[in-house]
Amino acid sequence: MAQSDRKDRVQSPLKLDQRPERCEVIRNRKNMFAEPTTTLETHLDPNSTPEALAKSYDDWSGSYDELVKKGFTNIDAVDGSQKMLDLAEKKQIYRRLICDFVGPNPLDIEKDTYDAIVCCGGFAAGHLKEDCLPELIRVVKPGGYIVITFREEWLHLYEDFKDKLEPAMARLQEQGLWERVSREIFPNFLPGKNGITIVYKVL
Repeated sequence: MAQSDRKDRVQSPLKLDQRPERCEVIRNRKNMFAEPTTTLETHLDPNSTPEALAKSYDDWSGSYDELVKKGFTNIDAVDGSQKMLDLAEKKQIYRRLICDFVGPNPLDIEKDTYDAIVCCGGFAAGHLKEDCLPELIRVVKPGGYIVITFREEWLHLYEDFKDKLEPAMARLQEQGLWERVSREIFPNFLPGKNGITIVYKVL
């Protein structure tokens, strides 16, 4: 499914027509050049060409184009692959391109920098894990939002998430670092695969 179709299903507490004048969003995805796809066929094809990967990236990044159209112009991109950041630069919508892996170590980003984080598909096998959550919270301003969307089945099938990811989220809430706003499961995130969107507000 094209990313432009998926974005309509994500229920975010940020109303785009009531946005802050300077809303900053950080896009997080780890190892995107290795698996930067939005179609199941390309995702499963180990022989995908660079051209196919670039096309998939372009489809996937469409939602961020939509943010720009709505007036969100302070958007940064974080990716572990410089090649994917080179593709992102061609979109000419990102203020800052940061080549780094999102995990437990501090990123080259000041505390309380962003109004929101949008992380779509970053939590997957071999990608982000629960140990990155404190760092995501660190760089978001109090009152800002963290919106995480990924394949719902990862919660049950992937050992790094099973009985780990959501309990880690709950512990951070118990520590008073954030509070959950919503948790929604929706169909066809990928063909035949449910997605889940979890929204937290940073305290």
